[in-house]
Amino acid sequence: MVDFTGEVGGMMAGQFQPEFEEWRRECELIDREMGQIVGAPLTISVDERQVRKFQFALLIERRNAAARKFLSNRGVMRRVRPSE
Repeated sequence: MVDFTGEVGGMMAGQFQPEFEEWRRECELIDREMGQIVGAPLTISVDERQVRKFQFALLIERRNAAARKFLSNRGVMRRVRPSE
């Protein structure tokens, strides 16, 4: 679980409260779902393992999408340019 109580998290939460809270809740939900997948019994079929891998990959993409949404709402994605 990510600790959102640190200096940076506190600053972000104060400055962008609604967006930050939405992102934080989504990340916590995704973390719980990932934990359920990882903590599930290992005595499953090959097909079930494939389904879990796919579900885990979807959760990673969902987490990344939530981060992109949060950053783009704050204009961060527009300001950060790759080094040339």
